[in-house]
Amino acid sequence: MKNLIRRAILCFIISGGLVQAVFAVPLLTFSSQYSSVEWDDQVSVDVVVTDLDYEFVGNFDFKVIWDFNFLSLEGIVFGDALEDSSQNSFQDWTSSDGSIDIAELSSGLLPNQDGFSDLTLFTLTFDVLGLGSSALNLEGDIGNNVKYALGDNDGKVLNADFGTGEITITQSVPESGLMGLFLLGLIGVGVGRRGSLLDNAVRHRS
Repeated sequence: MKNLIRRAILCFIISGGLVQAVFAVPLLTFSSQYSSVEWDDQVSVDVVVTDLDYEFVGNFDFKVIWDFNFLSLEGIVFGDALEDSSQNSFQDWTSSDGSIDIAELSSGLLPNQDGFSDLTLFTLTFDVLGLGSSALNLEGDIGNNVKYALGDNDGKVLNADFGTGEITITQSVPESGLMGLFLLGLIGVGVGRRGSLLDNAVRHRS
């Protein structure tokens, strides 16, 4: 199915002509460039298109790449940016350890786009595997060209810059550990108060 959609996108682009000439270049990136999450938790990341200047995204085909030592793909939810009035579009993806190759092709008009507002193409959810950090990178795949990731609704490739992201996994402090720290604090306050009272008593006797 993914190969079929990729061929359809490629044929659509070829029939539409060459790369669209634009002055403002859209940015394909992540909604949160730097995210922090605790170990054994999940983190969700939106892949978005920003900096549009009366441009409509009618198709996309690209890869998202991450470090499989720290993140494992758990799920994907497409946005509604490329859906037609019947909420339909052609969607597919293939994933492996550390990457997903994902594509979507509009099946008609684009009522959810105005040519300027930022678009959420899809949301990826990851399981966190260990402490550390994972970079998030994007790589175009229209016509197997790493530079081309987006196309408009007229069959032209949209020139786009690619952003990057990073997810940092931190050690969580268990509730029992927090309670232990709290009790130690209370004990310290008690010991300090008791020492002050003894000092006052000694001074009073003398």
